[in-house]
Amino acid sequence: YIQPRTRQELSQALGQMTENSRIIAGGTDLMASDHGRDSGTDLYISLFCLGDMAEIYREDGWVRIGAGAVHDAIEKNPIIQENFRALSMACSKVGSQQIRNKGTIGGNLVNASPAGDMLPCVCLFLGEVEILRADDTTYRMPARDFILGAGKTALKPKEALYAVWLPIQEGRSSTF
Repeated sequence: YIQPRTRQELSQALGQMTENSRIIAGGTDLMASDHGRDSGTDLYISLFCLGDMAEIYREDGWVRIGAGAVHDAIEKNPIIQENFRALSMACSKVGSQQIRNKGTIGGNLVNASPAGDMLPCVCLFLGEVEILRADDTTYRMPARDFILGAGKTALKPKEALYAVWLPIQEGRSSTF
């Protein structure tokens, strides 16, 4: 179990991953899928202590939502409410209040569930995902290219979803 506190520590942890390693953000889907069984996981990397992965802020005409931002925080964030109403509304409908307090946008996207509500919203706004590699570099890709099918994403070994980027478009209205 590794709990990195900085992006650099996370990159180092990614370098230690095997095909049996798991990244934990909120852990809500992980707990449901394991049901107390031995999952064969050899390493858990927790994103819980990475503060910048929970931040939501404006930057150069975009809004950056850290992959560790929980649904409740996204729903109630004034920047999201003002510019991305459909995303705020979708976050308000995810599971129970307990799930919204713990579940993250990153977990929702990485699990690639056909029932996930975040991907349609992120795609609606022509969002991009930022991927962190084990060598501490990042790259961005259109969100529409991130999900490859049910339970499948474009993440490569030793990579983690780091943030979601949404372009701000003044005067846009949306609903969920």
